[in-house]
Amino acid sequence: MEPSNHKEIKLVDRDPNKTIWIGTKLTEDAEKEISTFLRKNVDISLWGLSDFIGINPDVSVHRLYVDPTNRPTKQKKRSFGSERYRIIKQEVSKLLEAGYVAEDQYTILLSNVVVVPKGGGSGECARISCT
Repeated sequence: MEPSNHKEIKLVDRDPNKTIWIGTKLTEDAEKEISTFLRKNVDISLWGLSDFIGINPDVSVHRLYVDPTNRPTKQKKRSFGSERYRIIKQEVSKLLEAGYVAEDQYTILLSNVVVVPKGGGSGECARISCT
């Protein structure tokens, strides 16, 4: 995370693992309210697998079963019509402005963007990621 967009808050002084990141665009009152609430409820938060008492780890662990003999394949680059391109550009701009994503340069292994129609004729990007 970029330090300019986010601020680290330690919820428990004696435990450096119990920290959160919040946006710097929050008002001082909102920041105080959020951090106070989280500090008050830090004992019911799940910070790691050991906190999942009574839950089988097979339920909470994510595994990708990939055949090591399969080679990665590069998806064919898709071209988009002007309307879909406008929707993608608008959605990416919102994510960049919010600090949720950051621009990076990848040469391979990118997923194509999928535009999902919403009610009212507009659309939103369903997937913008690197796989």
